[in-house]
Amino acid sequence: MLVGIFIIAPIFNDQRSDGRMAGIIVGLVSSLTYAALSLFNRYFSAKYESETIVFYEQAIAAVAILPFVFIFKTIMTIKDFFLLAILGIVFTAFAHGLFVKGLRHIKVSTAGVISGLEAVYSITHLTQN
Repeated sequence: MLVGIFIIAPIFNDQRSDGRMAGIIVGLVSSLTYAALSLFNRYFSAKYESETIVFYEQAIAAVAILPFVFIFKTIMTIKDFFLLAILGIVFTAFAHGLFVKGLRHIKVSTAGVISGLEAVYSITHLTQN
């Protein structure tokens, strides 16, 4: 990972304000929290059902994001709420539940590599069409 960062930003004391360092720092923090979350999921999946783990994770995420609902005032229609519910239930909670359930059978590092390559698969598929 660090080799990739040095390729992207070989000079860390660059004085330009293009946000490259902020992006790198956010990416590093994101990958570290993803690794920690995956390790916790693996640990807890041996003791609890995946649905229980995902419920608590999503509840904590919802509470953490809730203040932004009041900060960024958006106008949402019924259709927006419906699409948001589908996105949250099917493509987040259900998919994450399957991921946590799968951690009982495979290593966290294998799951991390597979999920990390998801973007590469998408890009490869898009460029072939």
